[in-house]
Amino acid sequence: MSADTPRLGIHTTAIHAGEAPDPTTGALVPPLHLATTYHLGSAEHGAAIFAGEQEAYVYSRWANPTVATFERKAAALEHGEAALATASGMAADLVGPPDGSRAATHIAAAKAIYPSTYHLIVTQLASLGIASTFVDAADPATIEGSDTTRHEVIYLETPGNPLLSLCDLDACSEIGRRRSITTICDNTFATPVNQRPSTTASTSSSTAPRSTFAGMADAVGGS
Repeated sequence: MSADTPRLGIHTTAIHAGEAPDPTTGALVPPLHLATTYHLGSAEHGAAIFAGEQEAYVYSRWANPTVATFERKAAALEHGEAALATASGMAADLVGPPDGSRAATHIAAAKAIYPSTYHLIVTQLASLGIASTFVDAADPATIEGSDTTRHEVIYLETPGNPLLSLCDLDACSEIGRRRSITTICDNTFATPVNQRPSTTASTSSSTAPRSTFAGMADAVGGS
């Protein structure tokens, strides 16, 4: 979304962002695109697509129109530049630290985070050679006072699941900005209705849309 685009209210954004009437039928509700592959047109057009000279849908494992609609809506709700859909909220967390920080080797994570995220950091990420330090993010001074020369990611969750622990997102993100450290915030509990980490300094946001888009216990996804 460009700086010149007027901001819509949260309810209008939740309903309409990322969507448009279907160009073929005029349907107002986005269709579910179940196709795995897409028509490439001529051989020349197909060659241009695979050469990266033109954008088009090729294979749903790479991109899918329905998923793209979800990504546009998620980005609009977060006031972010873009969003990447994942199979689950945990997958979104996994995408962030290794890739978002250019192969990070050390993470400073809040102590009060989702237990499965803690397990991900101390087991899966550790097995990839990514070390971690857990800090009391409720007091930004503990991040400032830790060995920030080692940190390449600051990982936060506010409110934390399940204790509802809070941290000063602006202050923690500012530490990351000053020290060129990528800051990631799990925004699942708050949702973009209540806070938008992407609008703070050097911060990206991850969510589990089971809370934001689908209530609870009836959908799995991440962004």
